[in-house]
Amino acid sequence: MRKPQASLYEIPFSSEDIKRYTDGERFLMNVIFLSDNYYLCVGTSRARFNVTFVEGMKEVDTLCDLPSSSTCVVAIEHNVLRNEAIKHLKKRGCRYIVLLNEIEQGCYVKINGTVYSSLHFNIKRLRRLLHFLHSLKQSHFTRREYDVLKLSHLENNKIARALQLSEKTTSTYRVKIQEKLNMRAKNMLAMHRIKSVIVDQRFESGSG
Repeated sequence: MRKPQASLYEIPFSSEDIKRYTDGERFLMNVIFLSDNYYLCVGTSRARFNVTFVEGMKEVDTLCDLPSSSTCVVAIEHNVLRNEAIKHLKKRGCRYIVLLNEIEQGCYVKINGTVYSSLHFNIKRLRRLLHFLHSLKQSHFTRREYDVLKLSHLENNKIARALQLSEKTTSTYRVKIQEKLNMRAKNMLAMHRIKSVIVDQRFESGSG
């Protein structure tokens, strides 16, 4: 069985980390949890998070007023609402992590300074992840991996043709992407959803 690229069980500790973890209850009480899943909001509110139930763009637009010191957990499943929320948080300079259904439970990845973790989580591990955001190791996609991910809405043979690669090489890049992201779902739809939140956001922000 493949070992996850990054597991919540393996977040590094330092003496500074431990102090922050011990003194961090006030920090966690200021974390804003955003979700379009009502039952997830209800369950998470019991863990002392500030919870916002995102029914539509009205709730997303309120993020424009957040102070830049805010830390948010984006657990929105609707593609458009989630991506708009991320845009607002980026503009405000807020720290945030994104929870995705496509990532394996108990895993995370940090790409371009943003942490992505599983939407299948328990509160204890989520709190741990939030405490140690600054300590998490950064992962990177190669240029070719980005090229393949950008075209992930296409079938493999069409990606190969567009990038002038063999289908075997294209498949290899696809597998590497899935492994780096700890993806539990590996079909075309899952790849497309990952693309919309990682690649599209990256290039819209002008960092590509």
